[in-house]
Amino acid sequence: MPTEAAVLDALSGVRDPELDEPITELKFISYLRIAEDAVNVRLRLPTYFCAPNFAYLMVADAKEALLSVPGVNHARVVLDDNYVSGEINTGMAEGRGFQDTFPGETESEDL
Repeated sequence: MPTEAAVLDALSGVRDPELDEPITELKFISYLRIAEDAVNVRLRLPTYFCAPNFAYLMVADAKEALLSVPGVNHARVVLDDNYVSGEINTGMAEGRGFQDTFPGETESEDL
């Protein structure tokens, strides 16, 4: 079973894109639970209106960091108290990227 220290160490590599500080130091992790090979994390950002792209990026990066920890086979990261929490949480649960979670919010690469 992964340790809390290993999980927090992995999450310390996830940075707020605006502040360029680790989410662990910024105290964005409001909940952490390890159960066998699964880790559940809840993130709460300091403002309700954090930009969707930055919020999504931190949630996606946190999930990727958790899955990099030896012994973690399942990771769930939930964003709380953000105006787009519902969209981000649904997109992450369904394995969608930012573009598919927020259609029309990104520029097409087609020229």
